[in-house]
Amino acid sequence: MPFDNSIYDCYKFGVKVNKFDWIKEQNKNYELSNKKLTLMRFKTMAENNKIDLIEDIIKSSSLKKLGVTPLNMAEFYFDYKKYDLAAKYIKLVTQQEYFDYKIEMLKYMEKYEDVLEVAFSCKNMEKIPDIVNDILKRIPENIDYDYTYKLVQFEMSPTDVVLLQEIIRYNNLLNEMRVSLNELLNGIKGIVVMSPELEEMYNYILDGRVPKLWSSFYQSLQPLAGWTRDLILRIEFFDEWSKGTIPKIFWLGAFIFPVGFLTALLQKTSRKNNIPIDVLGWEFIVQQVDDENHITQEPKEGAYIKNIFLEGASWDKKNNCLTEPIPMELLTPMPPIHFKPIESKKKQAKGNYTCPLYYYSIRTGTRERPSFVIAMELKSGSHDSDFWVKRGTAALLSPK
Repeated sequence: MPFDNSIYDCYKFGVKVNKFDWIKEQNKNYELSNKKLTLMRFKTMAENNKIDLIEDIIKSSSLKKLGVTPLNMAEFYFDYKKYDLAAKYIKLVTQQEYFDYKIEMLKYMEKYEDVLEVAFSCKNMEKIPDIVNDILKRIPENIDYDYTYKLVQFEMSPTDVVLLQEIIRYNNLLNEMRVSLNELLNGIKGIVVMSPELEEMYNYILDGRVPKLWSSFYQSLQPLAGWTRDLILRIEFFDEWSKGTIPKIFWLGAFIFPVGFLTALLQKTSRKNNIPIDVLGWEFIVQQVDDENHITQEPKEGAYIKNIFLEGASWDKKNNCLTEPIPMELLTPMPPIHFKPIESKKKQAKGNYTCPLYYYSIRTGTRERPSFVIAMELKSGSHDSDFWVKRGTAALLSPK
């Protein structure tokens, strides 16, 4: 029988030991013993009041070579009540390391909670200004309201009124962001007093959440980074429209008040055809195109709407109807939909599902701003409408 090189002829509790596991265990024991020896040596020096000498040894070598981590040194100095040095090493601990060692740190958090808080706040004080400055650089300039007003003032349509209203709302948001971010920077520098509002904003930005002051302008569940990117895209959409370029396809989710835009479309049709707005309803024609660039001009009535997502169903582009969702796919993007004003139908057409359209994924919204926008008539496909009702199928203007 040939010699098996992967097995040592030695036993541990009567069982053969794999040589690679044995080497790994020996290295681990060596690292542990090296760390213990280093900390024991430091303990002896600390008892002899030679803290400065410990720092000299660390400077001349490195924590890695000494076999210890910043967390080990923080714990060590906590024991000797050298809180300034403990805070220094806590600042070197990464957030992930902190959470990994959370259980071990609990006793120190209880004993020295204030020191830990100061240490981590020092790290955050260095990080937050970078985040704030990055947001200030990225947010665009205000949309030129006066220029847009001059363009449309003599032949102002209902949709132009909605555009001007949206420009005012977004400009107010951008102004609020700039003022609050600059105040926060001044608060961090100590130029102004950190009010409770600024402190709350500081904590929200630190956690990657959208401050309440900003999120009050429109509903969204996105974290701060995604919310900022989405805001920039919204501003670009309205900025292009404000310069006289009427979109061929409208992004309904970009409107702070999308119901106002839909009402404006009904008003346009009412005035054009000289019929009461009360008798008008909607026809929802889903376009059989994969790319919105295939739509080259705006419709005669209503508008093409993009960026609508289905939840609880998928869309069969071939048969132009609802179908079973793909496994593991929570949201399905729909093709552009033609929102066409027509005279209201008394009865729902057979084979259709009345699909509610919501602003975002929290369907109830808030008391001040309900999430429901409109009910769309979509072809129900091989299932009847009751099937999709039980599924809770709905459409969203924003996936988050």
